[in-house]
Amino acid sequence: MMAEIFLTYLNFWPVKGLPGGTSPDPRDMPLLKHSFLYWGTHTQMELSDGANTFVLELLDQFDNHIFAKFLWELVSGGLPIYYTPGRKPFSTLHCVSYFGIAEIASAL
Repeated sequence: MMAEIFLTYLNFWPVKGLPGGTSPDPRDMPLLKHSFLYWGTHTQMELSDGANTFVLELLDQFDNHIFAKFLWELVSGGLPIYYTPGRKPFSTLHCVSYFGIAEIASAL
């Protein structure tokens, strides 16, 4: 259930519309970073049909989603990001592999 809540939030139009090259003020969107960090953990526990649909919807927009920027910051350990929207240093498959969600990886 938590995976579905986080994924619904990440797929919500105001979040999807955030530009990938900038970071929003965390005080304006307190659930954003938490959703990003923990959707994968909850998805690993149990992948419902709803969560599966939401993951695929999120990954369909991965290249232009602020989520990709947050993932790069996490994986790179804070190294400079040097990317522009639409050109990311890793793919959706890298993202799913990072979170260890085999069921989604095989769907991709």
